[in-house]
Amino acid sequence: RVYLQRGEVDQCQHQCVQLMQIDNDNIEASMMLADLMLRKAEYDAAIYHFEQLLEKEPSHYLALHKLIVLLRHAGRLTEAEPFVQRAKTSHIRASERIGLHVCTGLLARYMNDMPAALRELNHARKDSEW
Repeated sequence: RVYLQRGEVDQCQHQCVQLMQIDNDNIEASMMLADLMLRKAEYDAAIYHFEQLLEKEPSHYLALHKLIVLLRHAGRLTEAEPFVQRAKTSHIRASERIGLHVCTGLLARYMNDMPAALRELNHARKDSEW
C-alpha cells in the first residue's frame, strides 16, 4: 500500500506478485493486483485477476461489482452471470447481502432487464456503503 500511495505502481505490482507467490490465497493482494491492472489499463489482465479472486472468494462483492463493469466495457457481459450465480450460492444468507443485490441489479441493468434491476437495486437504496 505504501508503494501505491506514493504512486509507484510497478513496485507495488512487484510486491503483490511476490506476496501472491508466497500466499496464493491472499485476498487483499489479489484485489490490489487486479486494481493495479485496471489502473494500468490492462483490462484483460484485470478481468483475469478479478475472476481468480472470485474463484477463491465468491462473496467478495466489491470485486464482483468491478468485474461486471469491466466485462460490460469489454463486451463480454454474459461471462459475469456464472460469478453472480456462484455468489448467490456461496453463503446461506446471501439473499440478505446488500452487495449481492447491487451486483445482481447492476447485471440486470446492463442486460436491459429494468424491472429486475429496479427490484434488486431497491434493496440497496438506504445502504450507505453501496
